[in-house]
Amino acid sequence: MVRCWVLLLISVSLWGCVKPLQGPEADLSAIAAHDPVPSAPRVPPALPAGPVLGAGEFKAWVPPYVQPNGDRSEGHWLVISLTPPASETLEPVTPMPRAPKPFYGQKQAPHGQQVPVAPGMAPPVPPPPPAPEIGTWPVPRPMPIPSGGVPMLPSGGR
Repeated sequence: MVRCWVLLLISVSLWGCVKPLQGPEADLSAIAAHDPVPSAPRVPPALPAGPVLGAGEFKAWVPPYVQPNGDRSEGHWLVISLTPPASETLEPVTPMPRAPKPFYGQKQAPHGQQVPVAPGMAPPVPPPPPAPEIGTWPVPRPMPIPSGGVPMLPSGGR
């Protein structure tokens, strides 16, 4: 029973494909043909006489245009020189001044001068002499291998 209904619906829906098209027959070759070309080409308007050029110059015509705010600019000639201007030079950028390194201690007084001490404060202790230069520091030994199997350095890196 369901098959009968499906067959009936399909046949009714395809009935529109069987009907002939309405309206007159169209000539497809006439529709696909190119449009005829106009007989006389459009001649652009003549430009006004330009300025007299010297050696190393050329002229360019700027056509009239209307700006978005409605102002109209008339067409005009520009004379452009082929030689670059002498004032255009590239100079290096001046480097930014660097800030001085911060010092988080008390400045040492030059030899022969004393550092002023606030009342009630102990006099400053002179810094110890610098340690002699040993060269390269010894490489840290790896710590015992943890359960993960990767040795760890004392600094926390692997």
